[in-house]
Amino acid sequence: MTANYAITGVWFKENKKGSEHISHVMIHEILNNSILTGVKKTKDEVLTILRTKTISTLKWDYKEGNWKWGARITSETRNLVHYLRTVPDGDVTNNLDNIINMTVLPL
Repeated sequence: MTANYAITGVWFKENKKGSEHISHVMIHEILNNSILTGVKKTKDEVLTILRTKTISTLKWDYKEGNWKWGARITSETRNLVHYLRTVPDGDVTNNLDNIINMTVLPL
């Protein structure tokens, strides 16, 4: 997989209706096939990057002890709200639910 950025973690925040949505992500730039140190970015910052760059998820493979490419990230707008989504690829884990939940860490 070729991507400019990779997401390895997400922060969720509860909205007024009680459901959770992604507020921040841990995103890493990919440079010369190397994964750079992650930076915490807001969902809106990631949506801006997504306009011109390719973003994918990285999932930790516990059996092999390394990162594996996951699904490509895209966006979706419903009722004027923008959401980060993974491209459906037959993987039962979708919408970044399979990424490390960083919510226990402070925003």
